[in-house]
Amino acid sequence: MTPRLIWHGAFIDASKHWVDRGPGNQTPLGDHVMTLPAGPPLATLISLDVPWPNENPRESGFHFKGYSLSKTGVPTFKYLWNDIAVTDTITPFVASPDNGLQRTVTARSATKIENVYLRIAVAGNVEEVDGAIVVDGMQFRFDGVEPVVRTINDRRELLIPITAAAGEEASVKITIVW
Repeated sequence: MTPRLIWHGAFIDASKHWVDRGPGNQTPLGDHVMTLPAGPPLATLISLDVPWPNENPRESGFHFKGYSLSKTGVPTFKYLWNDIAVTDTITPFVASPDNGLQRTVTARSATKIENVYLRIAVAGNVEEVDGAIVVDGMQFRFDGVEPVVRTINDRRELLIPITAAAGEEASVKITIVW
């Protein structure tokens, strides 16, 4: 339901899995591998003091609805969470000095979307530097939304509020550079 690893460079060498049963998990071939938070990508929080749910996304009501590819091969993942239809498009870009990803998350529901948050990062240190939120060497910039940084159980979380009127669409653009 949400990306767990991001990196620069080559994807994977799957040839190890072509012999016998394969040796288990494969790591990306690229470099600058970064880990994003596990667990449900979205949650309803009645207060910012409520811990993020740590149950399996499927147990939280998430249902994967497939994906589509643009003409250039950019994936858009689709899932349903409770009554909210979500799309998550992840587009790589080349920039100097660092490459990055543009992530666009949209949410639509027949009912009002409120008290819903998208969790972007979890770390010991989250800080603002030159208009970006920096987490473990990753820079996050947001278009059209103000991020929320909170501390829960001695960990800092970077959250994005998702709000929309009934029948309307909420859209968040996140630029990640590392």
